[in-house]
Amino acid sequence: MKKEMKISETIGYHYKIIPGLCGKPTVGWDDADAFGPNVDTEVDTHLHFTPCVAQTFQDIFSRVKNNCSAILEIGVWGDPHHEDNAGRSTEFLRDMKNKDTIYLGIDNQDRSHVHDPENNMNFLQCDSTDKDAVNKEIKNLGIDEFDFIFIDGFHSINMVLWEWEHYVVRYLSKQGIAAFHDTNSHPGPYALFEVIDPTIFVAEKYCLGNDYGIGAIWYK
Repeated sequence: MKKEMKISETIGYHYKIIPGLCGKPTVGWDDADAFGPNVDTEVDTHLHFTPCVAQTFQDIFSRVKNNCSAILEIGVWGDPHHEDNAGRSTEFLRDMKNKDTIYLGIDNQDRSHVHDPENNMNFLQCDSTDKDAVNKEIKNLGIDEFDFIFIDGFHSINMVLWEWEHYVVRYLSKQGIAAFHDTNSHPGPYALFEVIDPTIFVAEKYCLGNDYGIGAIWYK
């Protein structure tokens, strides 16, 4: 039996049953960061940010860079996962964004090295489910909407759907892009792209095959 997702029908996508990935999902995978051992995702690489993901991430952000007023990143990079990684999302955003573009990073781990208000780099240490704290910080920074949102936090289905509902649907500008890492390799990002309503959003996945994968979603 394929696992049914717990999806609100009020946030822009249809209720669907999630297809399997070359195997039967483990019971309880809707709250798990990873697929069970009996699900073959066909991803077998030690690189978290492959050259394909790194280049695609920069290309996606470049689409909105010139008119980007604010960035939200959920899941801020700490130490590199491996010395061969082709880059780190937080560093790309820091180096590529315009100085007056406001960046807000959210992570439940200490990533305070990112905090640099002089260059509009802001960090809040909390869980993304603490929407009151996140919304308060967004308000304090004078942000009404985000033109770029990157989600690479806890990868369960329920968590990704929470972040979609409370941050993407609420704050993504009509000209903005929401990007998700691990679209090939983790249940939450994988499932989200299966249920996006194509009458409202355009959703594209990149770096398929033996790669963690990355995807982008924007309004039609």
